[in-house]
Amino acid sequence: NEIIVLFSSQPVSLAVWCAPALSSDGEKTAMEGTSTTITCSYDRGRYKFSRKYWCHGRSRSSCDILGDTDNFVKSEYNGRLLLLDNKRGDFLVTMHQLVEEDSGMYWCGIQKPYADIMTAVKLTVTEGKYLLNIQLYIFITDGESYNCIRTTPVFTVEMPSTPFTGYSTPCSNSSSHPGTEE
Repeated sequence: NEIIVLFSSQPVSLAVWCAPALSSDGEKTAMEGTSTTITCSYDRGRYKFSRKYWCHGRSRSSCDILGDTDNFVKSEYNGRLLLLDNKRGDFLVTMHQLVEEDSGMYWCGIQKPYADIMTAVKLTVTEGKYLLNIQLYIFITDGESYNCIRTTPVFTVEMPSTPFTGYSTPCSNSSSHPGTEE
């Protein structure tokens, strides 16, 4: 074995690039009532067959596992959480039917002996907005019969997060009684 020692009178710079073992979107914002997908990327050469998981908590040590790629999903997230590992270096975490309480710190994790690899994702769920198209139904009567005229949407209103259900009387441009369909 031979050891070579180099000496230089000039400063030498050395740049080493190391690909992270695990990375994620970092921050994600979604609207209440919608779904969001977070991509967690990993070194497929080393972790292709490792168990990946999604957990919630302020720190790595206080993280509560919500689901994993071995088909575990915590009961309160059943139907709302899906983890999919494409085995090509990404595992996808999809959360459905988001509510504002889902906001917080989450972690993509890879299980490995001694110490798991984890990366943080900050999820912010904003108040949902519902668009409501207003249609105007005008009933005109001469005392004996009704004429119902349906207009095109008059205006659009942005509603708060509580869904609004409106009821209207269907009609056509012919004579009818309110509340009856032809």
